[in-house]
Amino acid sequence: MPDPDPAPRDLRRDLVRDADDVLIIGAGPAGCAAAHALASAGLRVQLVDRAAFPRRKPCAGGLTMRTVDALPYDISPVVQRVVDGWVLGRGLERAARFPRLGPIVAMTVREELDLFCLERARAAGAEFRVLPAITEITRGAGGWTLRAGGRRYAARWLIGADGANGVSRNMLRKTSHGDALEHGVAAEALVPVRDPARYEMELRLDWVPRGYAWIFPKAAHLNVGVYARAPTRGLKRAVLEFCRQRLGVTLAPREVFGHRVPHGGQRRPHAPGDALLVGDAAGLVDPLFGEGIYYAIKSGQAAARAILEQAAGAPDRFARYRAPLDRDLRGWRRLAAFFDARPAAAFRLFTLPPARRVIMKSTALGWTLGQTMRRLPLLPFVRVPARVGRRVT
Repeated sequence: MPDPDPAPRDLRRDLVRDADDVLIIGAGPAGCAAAHALASAGLRVQLVDRAAFPRRKPCAGGLTMRTVDALPYDISPVVQRVVDGWVLGRGLERAARFPRLGPIVAMTVREELDLFCLERARAAGAEFRVLPAITEITRGAGGWTLRAGGRRYAARWLIGADGANGVSRNMLRKTSHGDALEHGVAAEALVPVRDPARYEMELRLDWVPRGYAWIFPKAAHLNVGVYARAPTRGLKRAVLEFCRQRLGVTLAPREVFGHRVPHGGQRRPHAPGDALLVGDAAGLVDPLFGEGIYYAIKSGQAAARAILEQAAGAPDRFARYRAPLDRDLRGWRRLAAFFDARPAAAFRLFTLPPARRVIMKSTALGWTLGQTMRRLPLLPFVRVPARVGRRVT
């Protein structure tokens, strides 16, 4: 989906004058993507978060090339390493090395990435405010109002971008978006090593049921963790054991951080007039691998596009603009079901030489799962250029 077309500066005349045009709860990748697009188009945007930035954010921090391409600005200042190959294994015994056909993942640290994206949104004109405790969200004839710290903040449109456990989704259950999200869990640790450059990006399937362990090398450490598609006990112990067996490193339990991972999208569709939920707040995470930054950015941009068109008099088309993301996630859900039902067969299939080449080439090109399926017959004839879109090298 292309970035929203710029809106005329004078469209503010038709909006509520004693309030912001758009209120965005959550200043992660989804909220900042929406804020950047809306503020760049001239709307008054209030971006709020319960935390000051930079802040600790559990996340492996790997950005696929499609994620890099989705951003309207260069993120190379916060990229610590660019990966062009990886190892996929099952347990610790079996592993397959994938061919190097071009950059596939830009390694970042989320504290740095999120602060960088917030600074870009503010540079575009969005205002940022720390609101530690939002106590009420209400919808009225003129838009939305939230209460925090004894004050009220109003806007014509509301975007909820503060995650599956955030106040926007939980409070909006009283009015809309009442469906429960499916969710998995992840736990991770930052492992200092003498020479991170000698480590490859690595995934080990079935380290836990319906999940995998990972190693993501950064500039000065390894991000090591475990993801499971369903709630799983003992995930922190699984991280500690993986570090011990795979890396020979012993960590303390307090060094492992866990979090929920909503995935697969929400079953209830967006209705006109609803608040616009984006990113993790809408469960927009690939259930197979738990990757959500791409869907956060694209859903934030979809929300911005829908709001800009409504400001110009068009109907609410957010559901239409989010539809490609929902279709892609349904494809990932089917793949996850295949891995769950037949893990050994899935591993054999994905590590066949032709499959390895398809995976690496489509990832280097920045294609989504849906684009890869549609363009599969053409893939052998498509060259991976030195740079595709805004690329970090």
